[in-house]
Amino acid sequence: MGNVTIMIIGLGEVGGKALEILARKPGISRIVTADINEEYGQQKTNNAVFGAQYEGFFPNIDFVKVNLHNSEETAAILKRIEPFIIFNSTSLQSYWVVELLPKEVHKKFQSAGYGPWLPMHLTFCYNLMRAVKEAGIRTYVINGAYPDAVNPVLSKVGLAPIVGIGNIELVVPQLRKVVSLKLNVPIRSISIFLVMHHYAEYWVVREGHTGGAPYFLKVLVDGDDVSKKFSGEQLFSDIINYARRPGRPDGHYMVASSAIQKIMSIYNDTQELSHAPGPAGLIGGYPIRLGAQGVEVILPREITNEEAVKINEDSQKMEGIEAIKEDGTVRFTDKSCKIMKELLGYDCKEMKINDCAERAHELGSLYKRFTKRYIK
Repeated sequence: MGNVTIMIIGLGEVGGKALEILARKPGISRIVTADINEEYGQQKTNNAVFGAQYEGFFPNIDFVKVNLHNSEETAAILKRIEPFIIFNSTSLQSYWVVELLPKEVHKKFQSAGYGPWLPMHLTFCYNLMRAVKEAGIRTYVINGAYPDAVNPVLSKVGLAPIVGIGNIELVVPQLRKVVSLKLNVPIRSISIFLVMHHYAEYWVVREGHTGGAPYFLKVLVDGDDVSKKFSGEQLFSDIINYARRPGRPDGHYMVASSAIQKIMSIYNDTQELSHAPGPAGLIGGYPIRLGAQGVEVILPREITNEEAVKINEDSQKMEGIEAIKEDGTVRFTDKSCKIMKELLGYDCKEMKINDCAERAHELGSLYKRFTKRYIK
């Protein structure tokens, strides 16, 4: 592609690793990195530039401080830079923070689902998408912050990122390895068509089952359907035995690679088959084709669009989100609300999109107070 800019906002666990990978990609004309922490962000950027030189790459990378609490200021920066692709890797609280709690306490939060934490991931992405609109630029935003739910909420107000990263996509290479071992065929010969929500993916990669959530799976070897040779449940179980991967921080290289795949699909207009959460504002995860002209959900003939959406809507309820209304208001399940109120004193049955920052601040404050008894 010509002289266009790729922008990475948020240089933490995933964004920082994505930068290191992207800095070593040939043919990238310009990268702009951004973070609220100017000293940290500049050092992370320098590290990528210096490391790439050892491998013969001399990337054109600049750093800019961006504060996503301020949409107007962010819009001015975006208008000046005019990025063709933005990878958003920001959240007010990383997904793994709750996993630092003692196991029995973490299990209580697990039973509430991941849905109640939505405001922690929605707030910055909402502000970013408003800034994009205000800047009046043509850009593709790839969202790394809980895209199964954040993207569909934003779609209700016309601000959906084009696609998300990770989640459903993290299961696919694991499934391909298991099938490769079972059938003694090369991994490159295997194609997967998977419909799956983050809720199911969370349990598959940790426990080898979907936690009771529905899914759709089709497996091809050199174009031939071999799905009937094994059940999805068998394959998911075998992931734990034969295709397990490390958790954070080492596992975040794979998540960052998912982001790079999406970036390069647009940058090079590859249109290759992959998987993604939140494509074009849909709930949950689907097989897709992605390129410079946009994203398209690609389903095999065995499943309809309506059936795929229902799989993800049903799974979303298991994650603690009852529904997303037409105005972007999110209604949480009774079970989820009850648990969060009992644990934190956090009482939120419905959240309007314009209230997400306020709710995030409340939730973060309550959680910080709660953890003082466990984390010193």
